[in-house]
Amino acid sequence: MEAAGEPVERFASPPARWLGIVMVVVAAIIIVDLLVGNPSQDYKDVAFWLMLLLAVWVVLVRPVVSANTHGVLMRNMVRDVFVPWSAIARARVFHTLQVVTHESQKFHGVGVSRTTRQIARGTYGRSSMLSGVFSRGLGSRTDGPRLDPNAKGGLREGVAYQDYIELTIERMARESRPDQREPTVAWAWPSVAMLVAIPVLAFVLLA
Repeated sequence: MEAAGEPVERFASPPARWLGIVMVVVAAIIIVDLLVGNPSQDYKDVAFWLMLLLAVWVVLVRPVVSANTHGVLMRNMVRDVFVPWSAIARARVFHTLQVVTHESQKFHGVGVSRTTRQIARGTYGRSSMLSGVFSRGLGSRTDGPRLDPNAKGGLREGVAYQDYIELTIERMARESRPDQREPTVAWAWPSVAMLVAIPVLAFVLLA
């Protein structure tokens, strides 16, 4: 995150992330209620809700992709990936965001995706007329916002939000200045610790 610099735009999260946030809040409230409201409560109930909270946080809530000052930051479940703008050759969104460098390195971000149906239908081709025309903060649905170079706000039916993400990344890569930064992958140790805790809590439940 230090190498990536300040966030310029955090791309809209899929609905599953917002569902995950709601689940985390609900699980946290239940855990507090069990610990405070009923101290004699069976510890297995606390272990269950804590296990659910940790799993949902790592799998659904943590993954997010953002365009930062120096490059793309892809925060995945247990690892963070930074790819500097000057190193990026292209970006494509399939089941995950795939960022390819000029050295043919490929990095994935699970915070942006297309559904299997979208990929199977093959309706995600991009129009060259959209190049260079972008707007920011286009909403939160993965396939909702549409782009139009002639429309106010840049919205148009028929072009998916994932296309906007691809075009934004490639446009910022083209406009970047050469620098000495290299792609970086770092473990997110708190998330690793959460994943380790999950089987421990599962053992407590089965004990």
